[in-house]
Amino acid sequence: MSAKNIFFIIFVFFNLGFFGVTLANEKNNIPVVKGFNVGAFVTSGDIEFLKSQGVKFIRLNLSKKPVAFKQYPYSIDDDAVSNIDRIVELCKKNNIRIILDPHTFPGTKEVSFTRADDEIWKNYKFHKIVLNIWAYLANRYKEESTIFAFDIFNEPTVEDLTLEQGPGSWNELVGKIISTIRSVTKDKYIIVEPAAGRVSIFKRMDRVNGVKYLKLPDANKIILGIHMYAPILFTHQGVRGRAVGVLYPGWINGHFYDKKILKEYLAEVEVFSRKNNVNVLVTEFSASRYGESAADKYVFDLIDIFNEYKWGWIYHSFRLAPEWNAELSDKDSFPPERWKFLIRELDKK
Repeated sequence: MSAKNIFFIIFVFFNLGFFGVTLANEKNNIPVVKGFNVGAFVTSGDIEFLKSQGVKFIRLNLSKKPVAFKQYPYSIDDDAVSNIDRIVELCKKNNIRIILDPHTFPGTKEVSFTRADDEIWKNYKFHKIVLNIWAYLANRYKEESTIFAFDIFNEPTVEDLTLEQGPGSWNELVGKIISTIRSVTKDKYIIVEPAAGRVSIFKRMDRVNGVKYLKLPDANKIILGIHMYAPILFTHQGVRGRAVGVLYPGWINGHFYDKKILKEYLAEVEVFSRKNNVNVLVTEFSASRYGESAADKYVFDLIDIFNEYKWGWIYHSFRLAPEWNAELSDKDSFPPERWKFLIRELDKK
């Protein structure tokens, strides 16, 4: 092992509290957040069922019914807003709190993620549209206690992670969105994800490794949002035609993965959390059901890691797509082991 790797391990161990260092997360008075991602077409029956299972938080993914039209003139969709109001009322009746996740904005091609060549990273016009959307949502829901947090942008991907100014700068857009929301309300939690992108011609960072390039403004009630799907070849097997039969623990695309490796992969997020005194909420994580018992093992290991780090989590997903739905199983047991595990974990502190 090289001296550089040894130094990094010692640095991580020290920062992660192995020598008695107090966790930064313990300094923040933030509720323990655990729950499920749900979609815009969630029903009253869905919400009532979640309540019956002890669920207290959902992340409301609006990708299938965006807040604003993605075509010119990019105006607010009143029907979409009425749908948010409907879900807020359902959740209020069932004592479930909402993380509001617009998920997609004008200036992006896809509805579930962004691309480095999206127009939003080329033209300030789309930054302004995003800010107007957040000003609208913040004003509409600033007094609504059922809305726990605003998740400002889903899975940003930029061309250059090191860029500090210009329409292609994720850090610049983060600062502007937070300022916009804080000009309306100082009470709502704000969730910010790191971006993926290149840091040199030959080196690209995913959104977990990209956390080291995220610069958070000096604002209260900020939560670091993380998505965990690494390695994609395993977690997304069977999705959109990907190959199946990938095992965990095991060798995947030339690298070995087990619980220890996953924890090491996520360690830099925890270092960032302490350095910046922000809590971490894993707003998406999963492994497709096509991975069968190996996929369940992956999910179980991740939650153990989250518990060690004292991170909150939002499982992806509840009745959004069959490959992620923990209620379904490739076996005969019902409810499936993954569902039973997730529900048990909801009450753990």
